[in-house]
Amino acid sequence: MWDIYCFLSGINASGGVRAFYGRDSDAESVDAFANNLAAKLAGTSVSGQLPSQEELKSILVILIQYYRDLNSQESTIPKSYHSWCPEVVAIGILGEDDPGIELRICREYDSVGGFEQMLSDDGTWVQNNTKVSQAVTNQPATFMDRRCWAYLQTWLSVPLTPGREFYLDFWDVVEKSFDWTQPEALHGSLDYGLMSTTWSQAQAWIIGGECTDEQAFNLLCLDGAPNLSRGIIQGLRDKDLAPALLKDFQCWIWEQPDVWPTKPEAFKFDVPKPTTYSKDSHRFLILPSELILEITSGFTLCDLLTLASTSKAFRTFILSEPILPMVLRNLVGRGTLKWIKPCALVDGEVQNANRALATWVDPSKSLGDPLQNPGFPWFAFIRTCFVDSDSMKSRKRLWNITKQLEQLWIDFVSSRED
Repeated sequence: MWDIYCFLSGINASGGVRAFYGRDSDAESVDAFANNLAAKLAGTSVSGQLPSQEELKSILVILIQYYRDLNSQESTIPKSYHSWCPEVVAIGILGEDDPGIELRICREYDSVGGFEQMLSDDGTWVQNNTKVSQAVTNQPATFMDRRCWAYLQTWLSVPLTPGREFYLDFWDVVEKSFDWTQPEALHGSLDYGLMSTTWSQAQAWIIGGECTDEQAFNLLCLDGAPNLSRGIIQGLRDKDLAPALLKDFQCWIWEQPDVWPTKPEAFKFDVPKPTTYSKDSHRFLILPSELILEITSGFTLCDLLTLASTSKAFRTFILSEPILPMVLRNLVGRGTLKWIKPCALVDGEVQNANRALATWVDPSKSLGDPLQNPGFPWFAFIRTCFVDSDSMKSRKRLWNITKQLEQLWIDFVSSRED
């Protein structure tokens, strides 16, 4: 068995990660890993008194063993971490006799570079083994989670060939820049972030195989493992401490990208109360709202907040009640925050998202789509997506990779025209 990876997410076809530490690692390896992590914890700066390094090591050995067994129902990591790729879109040369480019909807990974079933034209699943690994077929092909394919079609803003299927234009871009000398490698020009640290090993576990302790700490573990440190100081042990381990090793990268946050029970706006501003204080402030939206449509959230920090006038203006919701709604609708908006091409995603989004507005003032509600708390909601929601962080990672592909696509079309 070997891993083949979803083109957009970088997650393996078998569905993701199932354990924290390699199941085949011996007790000595676990002991060394725990000792290394204990040393990191001992040097942390969180408030409170940590146990001795030897005690920390004992605590961590038990904790690592808890997330080591792939088969135990009790000890498996969250199911959402290994629920990717139930259905995939395969693209490339997929037929044994026909060299043409195809698109197939497939499922049931066979563990040897392909999928056992294909969706037929009449909507039924049929046995038809589709190989997408060049190591097996010696033919170029790729695949991605079916949701990821929908996200690409929704999020990409690229020139398309009139009258031609989207997947054929996509394949033209991929085929020219894919490193086909590395059969299981992903698109060499795309930065997959933390996910790339998992490709040097069997991706069934987060740490293990050829991924050394030092690699793991440098690339995955948050400096000082603050959540583990605080949990241990608070007296948490065993499975009660396990969520802190996953948080400190940034396991949000495995989370499903389609779970929108609901309004926290104790939630309040974190926006300064707007004060009156004078339109005469800055020329920017006298622009009509349509032009303001056009100017800010390419802003990131960081850009917007940076602009607000340039002067008191800008801060008062941008954070004011009519302007901030208007700009944020526009960024979600057609700008750099479009990834927050549910994708209509994914079955059920809009309905599932709206149920969560509806919790953020007064039900007595509901107008259908919560994002169109005048009272929607845009700043608080978007802050939650960036800071507190692992699912939305995962979704944003997919957006960032899509935008990288978009630039490659544009460059490819430009070079072809030249």
